[in-house]
Amino acid sequence: MKTFPKREVKIREADGTETSYRIRPFERGDEAGIIDCIREEYGDTYFKRDFYDPEKVRKYAETGHTHFFVMEHEGFVAGMVILAVFDDGEDYVEPATHILRKKYRGTILGASLAYYALEMGESLRPCCLFVHAVTFHKGTQTLCENYGMVPVGFRLGTFL
Repeated sequence: MKTFPKREVKIREADGTETSYRIRPFERGDEAGIIDCIREEYGDTYFKRDFYDPEKVRKYAETGHTHFFVMEHEGFVAGMVILAVFDDGEDYVEPATHILRKKYRGTILGASLAYYALEMGESLRPCCLFVHAVTFHKGTQTLCENYGMVPVGFRLGTFL
């Protein structure tokens, strides 16, 4: 299974102090922090129902078909993202489920986590790297375009 590097991101807090956050691959014990991120954003309505179950999160992470990455500070999971690796004969990777806790929005942490996922996706050397950027979220669309991705279309009602 692929080994992914860790990355440090520093932000200046409102009081002027600097705090370091680490982006890293999933480790056993991250399940609760991942689920907390999902619950903060979606309550109990997230369509990937398996991501509410710690056993299933761990199973996905350990099979290598879903790479979970967390952004953490002193054990607290501030955000998460996944790379979905499709195993049905397809050679493409999808960075997805990018969730940053509300407290950290407006900082560089969200973009840092997204760029990390895109770079890790590319490191798998797929024929295609793609995202389903939600159409109402201009920030995600702009980030992907700045990374060099080209919008090619959209699907209505995909996750309904």
